[in-house]
Amino acid sequence: MREHEADTVIAFNAPFDFRFIRTRALILQERKPLAGYYMFNEKSWLKSFTRFRRYSLDYVAKELGIGEKVGKGHQMPMLYWKGETNKIVKHCRKDVELLIRVHERCLEVEKGKKRITVIKESEPSKEKKEEKIPRFR
Repeated sequence: MREHEADTVIAFNAPFDFRFIRTRALILQERKPLAGYYMFNEKSWLKSFTRFRRYSLDYVAKELGIGEKVGKGHQMPMLYWKGETNKIVKHCRKDVELLIRVHERCLEVEKGKKRITVIKESEPSKEKKEEKIPRFR
């Protein structure tokens, strides 16, 4: 994790992503792989000012017209056991590229105080409380 200078880790579905990172760190005997980083959950932030029908990285990226995922996460263990790590790397890189594009689009919208709204079915309005961003220790 320390290859690049950063103080924040952005994840689309942070609870899943960070549990995965911590599990891998435990297996690899790495100590506190996320210590010192701020966690930013893109999905929660996106939900605070958008109304998409679904909130998955693939769905949101497609709706915004900025791409789609390559492969599915549940396919990764089989690829690993087959030794096809190049496909896993491609999947992860594509996810990161999509996340960057989604994040940049959201920043543009927030700076311009615009709203992204894609409503395909009627949805009830829900008030959201502001999410605090925890810091890992």
